[in-house]
Amino acid sequence: MPRALTVGNPLRSLRCLFSAGPNYLVRWVGRDAANFGLLLFERAVRLAVGQAVVTAFLARYLGPADFGVFSFGLATVALCGAIAGLGLDEVVIRELVRRPGTEHTELLGSAALLKGMGAVVGMALSLATVIFLRPSHPLVWLVVGLLACGLLASPWDVLDWRFQAKSTMGPPVAARLGAFLSTAALKLGLIFCGASLPLLAAATALEPILVAAAMVWVARREGVSLRLGGASWPWARTLLAEGGPLLLSGLLVLVTMQLDKIIVVKIVGNQAGGYYSAATRISELFYAAPIAFGMAMIPPLARQREIDRTLYWQQARRLLGLAALAGILAAGLVSWRAQDLVRLLFGERFSAAAPLLSIHIWSICGIFIVSLRGRLLVLEKLGVWLPVLAGAAAALSVGLNLLLVPRWGALGAAWAAVAAWGFSALIAPWFFTPLRRVAREFFLSPARP
Repeated sequence: MPRALTVGNPLRSLRCLFSAGPNYLVRWVGRDAANFGLLLFERAVRLAVGQAVVTAFLARYLGPADFGVFSFGLATVALCGAIAGLGLDEVVIRELVRRPGTEHTELLGSAALLKGMGAVVGMALSLATVIFLRPSHPLVWLVVGLLACGLLASPWDVLDWRFQAKSTMGPPVAARLGAFLSTAALKLGLIFCGASLPLLAAATALEPILVAAAMVWVARREGVSLRLGGASWPWARTLLAEGGPLLLSGLLVLVTMQLDKIIVVKIVGNQAGGYYSAATRISELFYAAPIAFGMAMIPPLARQREIDRTLYWQQARRLLGLAALAGILAAGLVSWRAQDLVRLLFGERFSAAAPLLSIHIWSICGIFIVSLRGRLLVLEKLGVWLPVLAGAAAALSVGLNLLLVPRWGALGAAWAAVAAWGFSALIAPWFFTPLRRVAREFFLSPARP
């Protein structure tokens, strides 16, 4: 085992951690390593097909201005539609892990019903927001309305959570990939046929609906069904109480991740928004890695927490080291080859996005840390503090964007993203007394006697 991190000798500790980390990870997680591999495979396919092919063709076909409108619509729906999630995923997975061998009819039914209600509210909020922000652009209203239709599939996410709780990632990965590849082929066909922007938005909204249909089919093959009639008020109240802070946290995280696109389009214009969206699309490819990492690692961490708290924190620190190293390596490589990546994916018309990408990609380092730390806070029943941390990052992000974008344009938005995520990852927890203990356990450890 690598030595624990110490305050007095952090560099040597990190060197030991990184050198022993990969072997340790394989020994510890066992089948969970295979699950992580499946999730990474899914993200790799999405990277190769979704961004390197579909998004690249889409951006080239639409051009910077229309691509800026399309990205504006995606950002608006992501921001307003976050309410459809209600912050339930990690709470439901935790409860499923705690109660193995039971039917979970009431739990899953209650979660699905709540998500359905949230989806309707999210759609209405998306339309109201775009009408308020772009009152004289009915085409943008139509694009947002079509994209928001994908929220209607969110109740069936609970089937995916059930597979995750059992550390069975194969069926949901197959369902998601099948739907993704089908809609990718459809969008490419529409592009080659010269389809309009609304048709492309409708094809994008079709993906989550196909995922829901495939998930139902896969679940039935595994003997799992979803009965909304099993919903109960006690479970709904419990989920809302525990999911509320996570919902607020998720909304604030999306403010940090998506509002900058809206601000750039609103202040600088559609073309600058298209350049910035192209840069962030490449950065966001790498955001999938910490999400997959957390999805695969939290179930074994939750089990280890019930067995040995000391070993649980040692494992968390080693995972932090691996995540930090991966973030630094990815950011350095992308920043170095930013111009080539932009030209390869989006063409010469988007060459102005390269300087934005070389800066914005460094936000991934903070996101790796924040993603893993957030899941640990849920395990420690400190999820109520997630909105506080996310709010601090969102406030800093919005403030910096409003300060920098009018003067520096999209470049200011890129710097604001890096600063906000870095602050959230490394500085914000130390301001709050209940979080200092977790920060010390997460980042530091007493030296061995």
